[in-house]
Amino acid sequence: MRQNYFRSTWRNLARQKDGSNQRLTPLATFRNLILLSLLLPSARTFAQTNTSPNESWLTEYDECQDYGEVYVVKKITKPCRSYQTFLTDKNGRKLTPAYRDIGDFEEGLAEFVPMQLNQQGHGLHGFIDKQGKVIVEPNYISTDRFRQGKTWVIYPADTHY
Repeated sequence: MRQNYFRSTWRNLARQKDGSNQRLTPLATFRNLILLSLLLPSARTFAQTNTSPNESWLTEYDECQDYGEVYVVKKITKPCRSYQTFLTDKNGRKLTPAYRDIGDFEEGLAEFVPMQLNQQGHGLHGFIDKQGKVIVEPNYISTDRFRQGKTWVIYPADTHY
């Protein structure tokens, strides 16, 4: 149904460009406005990546994610190149040193990457808990979230991974 609607709308626009003087009827205009009013709130929800907590200390960070009793906050110096990520409590007290990245918490653990790189120039991945304690040391080239107590990891094994 939606495909037919969009096809007919596209044809109408093409006719208008061709010089025919067909105009949208008031009913079609009203229908388009209703569709837009229904789509815009959902688009805003899907585009939202950060929570918007009220704590004033969060304004010093560029991104934040609320995980109940803790926040993962990020300060970006150069987009896609230089940033620091911290785990903080609700009062803004840092629970971890600056990390390159901290992922989403799943089953009480979050993937993290320290600032220092290994000899090959990789940022190794490990896991921390919500108190900032390192649970799994950063020894892996890549990992994912825990699901049912398990995750996958990539690590070097001789000349292979």
